[in-house]
Amino acid sequence: MNRHGKSIVYVVSALGGPIKVGIATDVWVRVWQLQTGNHLPLTLEVVCYPEGRSAKQVELAVHQEFHARCIRGEWFSLSVEEAVAFLEKFGRVTKPPPFVESAGYLRRSRQATDEEVLVAIQAHPRWGRKR
Repeated sequence: MNRHGKSIVYVVSALGGPIKVGIATDVWVRVWQLQTGNHLPLTLEVVCYPEGRSAKQVELAVHQEFHARCIRGEWFSLSVEEAVAFLEKFGRVTKPPPFVESAGYLRRSRQATDEEVLVAIQAHPRWGRKR
């Protein structure tokens, strides 16, 4: 989740293919959801923190601007650079926040020791130590 709990705009690219412009409050959960239904590896490229407009309004502006290049839904035949150039009109565009594995996922997938799960819990912004 982003630190303000507000929706942000994200740009995801599919390996050798289109990009998706959407909104989410937790971009890593959203990428995970998208990856579940996509056979191509997805990369979270950038996030945009809108200023003066809601994330929904910015997402709609992107979709309207690039309507002619829409492949399907929120997927566009567009470069990341083109999306970034347009998004910069609406707010701060940055690399995505760091990914933190959820302790539950690590435990369920048996990819972590108990010690690694504890570290993941402590690092999580909601469940970890307050800094």
